[in-house]
Amino acid sequence: MSRAEKVATKAVATPRPAFRHAPIRLKWNEKFAVEPSETVSAYRPLTKTEDGPDLLLARRKERVLSMVLTFSYGGTKYWAI
Repeated sequence: MSRAEKVATKAVATPRPAFRHAPIRLKWNEKFAVEPSETVSAYRPLTKTEDGPDLLLARRKERVLSMVLTFSYGGTKYWAI
């Protein structure tokens, strides 16, 4: 088992062991990091509403159920139970 595999399988509970393995992370970033293809941020703006935190990681779209309780999403039909 390589050192990187040992680090990945070992639980890090405090910052000290994490900092000990920081050089591995830096080498990984140097090797695999790329510049983004678009400079515009892909993040959605936060809305300032009461339920804002509940919707933070949700994407909601209104759907219409058919007579047999099915709806379509992404070209696939689903059955609403």
